[in-house]
Amino acid sequence: MAFVALLGYGSFVLASLVVGMRLLLLHRRTHETPELAIGVALFAGGGLAYGIAVGVYSAPGLPHGVAALLEIVAAFFSHLGAAALALALRQIFRPEELWARVFQLALTVALTGAFVTRLVEPLAFPPPDYVFWPYALTGAVVYGWSLFESLHCHALMARRARIGLADPAVARRFLLWGVAGAGALGIYLATMWSRLTEPVAMGRWTVALTSAFGLAAAVGLSLAFFPRRRRAAAAAQAGAA
Repeated sequence: MAFVALLGYGSFVLASLVVGMRLLLLHRRTHETPELAIGVALFAGGGLAYGIAVGVYSAPGLPHGVAALLEIVAAFFSHLGAAALALALRQIFRPEELWARVFQLALTVALTGAFVTRLVEPLAFPPPDYVFWPYALTGAVVYGWSLFESLHCHALMARRARIGLADPAVARRFLLWGVAGAGALGIYLATMWSRLTEPVAMGRWTVALTSAFGLAAAVGLSLAFFPRRRRAAAAAQAGAA
């Protein structure tokens, strides 16, 4: 079980950090908002937040105050990542639609309020229900929105690709982004179920399930944001030779 947890959690954290950093470096060249927003969402929300949280809940010997402080740090990065993802979704998929702007702002306000409530009892660990549930539900909505938009865009582009009006490779990347979103949403849902049944520590089945979701998200992220340029270039060189 420990190996399964390490594989799933470690893959998700590593993929989020690497892909997030790559997009943040890309933003330094392009200065475009989507690269910055997705980079922050992955690096902060998927990498730092999830990595710290898993470490805290996997180390029961930590002093209570240290565990509570680290959980607050993880919560900050998690809320920041979810808010950044909501911004990215609006910028990429619904840039001209008023409802998306209102929805994104509402999610950001809800996430901000949820984090503020975490500071009411800073030494509470694990956080009380009035802290956990507002964030968990809002975060699940954000990642559910990501899943819907990526799969919807994939369906549209796949139809166009069949008649030569879109690039099939780009359509596949949106599908892979959907796989990553489904994995992240699955982690949220499994965590909420665990909160209902195991409020202090995750049970073995929850660890296994969230690890599987984490591995799926890691694979989706890596393939979606790392196109096979090197393989294509190698194939082209081989053909030229």
